[in-house]
Amino acid sequence: MKQPTRMAFTLVELLVVIAIIGVLVGLLLPAVQSAREAARRMQCQNNLKQIGLALHNYESTFKMLPPAGLTYVDDSGYGGTKDDDGYGFLCFLLPYIEQSALYEQVDPSGYWEMDDGITGRPLESLIREIDGGSPTERIQRRWAAATTPVGTYLCPSSAMPKNAPLKWSIYGSGDFGVGALDVNSMFNANQTTGLATTSYKGCAGNHLGDNGMFVKRAEGEPRLFRDVIDGLSNTIAVGESTYVRASGISKPAVVGESPSSLEDWPVWIGMPRTDESTRFTARTSSPINAFASVGKMYNAIDDDCAFSFHQGGAQFNFADGSVRFITESISMETYQALAGMNDGAIVGEF
Repeated sequence: MKQPTRMAFTLVELLVVIAIIGVLVGLLLPAVQSAREAARRMQCQNNLKQIGLALHNYESTFKMLPPAGLTYVDDSGYGGTKDDDGYGFLCFLLPYIEQSALYEQVDPSGYWEMDDGITGRPLESLIREIDGGSPTERIQRRWAAATTPVGTYLCPSSAMPKNAPLKWSIYGSGDFGVGALDVNSMFNANQTTGLATTSYKGCAGNHLGDNGMFVKRAEGEPRLFRDVIDGLSNTIAVGESTYVRASGISKPAVVGESPSSLEDWPVWIGMPRTDESTRFTARTSSPINAFASVGKMYNAIDDDCAFSFHQGGAQFNFADGSVRFITESISMETYQALAGMNDGAIVGEF
């Protein structure tokens, strides 16, 4: 009796099938990645909407916007050495983004050390050293809160650490043969290391000065929405700014240079010796994405910029609560007009 012919793939047929599957996967992956980034961008937009709504609720409650930083003000009306200390505006918005427990844990008032009667000391060192290593309960609570990441304050596209690390390899430093940089070499390291980061900062103004929505307490009284004479829909309130800057190198960097430190970690708790933790500006020297890209963060030209992990620009919350993506190719005149709240400049197309 004749045996039935056995059907099977030949080696050539199998290779063809594998090749086709590989081509299909190659075609599908970019679409999947694009869809994921679109979802992340939408979540980032929602974060900014929540922050914008929180700002309006805060202003409705207190009849003013929160300060960029609750800095110390002396008898002369200025903060002196404490001008860049203090709890930031995102800290005061916690109760309005369903983080009341975290806000109570922070219990913000004054600047970092004011409530404990100790001045000129970094918060972290206080934790280690007060009462022979036994810190006050208040400082323990604040530090635990300050090191807690807040999801609403983090863009899902950002690959920045959720807590400022002791050492970190800044994006692009591998091109120069530079390894992880010791963050403790920076002047405000003790106040920054360990703090939870943020992807969003308030707009301080433009080339005309501190004429933006967020002012430090030592610089003047907090803003009101009625102060925005240029129109709420034409004025940036909050934007993405999620990067650090390498100091001690040329801009753009030159192969062979080695940076001395990393500066200006964006942290939601406030300003640890630097207001770049909470604010960005639209000065001519501070364009969107800092004349760099995420992969070349090493080359960021300035520490006051809006900066995003979304390709080609960044997302901004406007004073009317709307959120818009602004490309990095926007004219500086238009960008500056959007950043100032009372300069009377004409806003062009963007």
